[in-house]
Amino acid sequence: MFVGTLAEITLEWFNTIPSSSINSFAEFKRVFLERFSANRAKPVEMADMFDIRQYAEESLKQFLNRFTNISMRVVDLNEGLLVKAFVKGLRASSFSESLYRIPPKTLMEIRQRAAVEIETEEAMRHKKVGDKRTLTHTKSE
Repeated sequence: MFVGTLAEITLEWFNTIPSSSINSFAEFKRVFLERFSANRAKPVEMADMFDIRQYAEESLKQFLNRFTNISMRVVDLNEGLLVKAFVKGLRASSFSESLYRIPPKTLMEIRQRAAVEIETEEAMRHKKVGDKRTLTHTKSE
């Protein structure tokens, strides 16, 4: 049944193992890890979080999701430092200013405060699209 869980490269590799060359699962595990351990993602350290920056065209929602997803892989998580890393990575905006004025204590607090900002961002994006349609419609008349 184990072979059924393998795909692509791992299955190709498995099929090249000479018959009866591995005598135990422990030996198989060792050989497998020697072959594929380099493919594992590097664990994220707390210091790595300070390198994450909001991209020029990235919305607050996208940045918050990306930051949160990466932070879930941090091995030495420190909530206070995580908050500082998030604030440091934000582009200058009214939201980032509010985080400097009233510093949050947790990422959950940032999420709660960001919810209002995200809702506003999305409403303004929809409004701009609507304004462009109205302007285009008016010009064509």
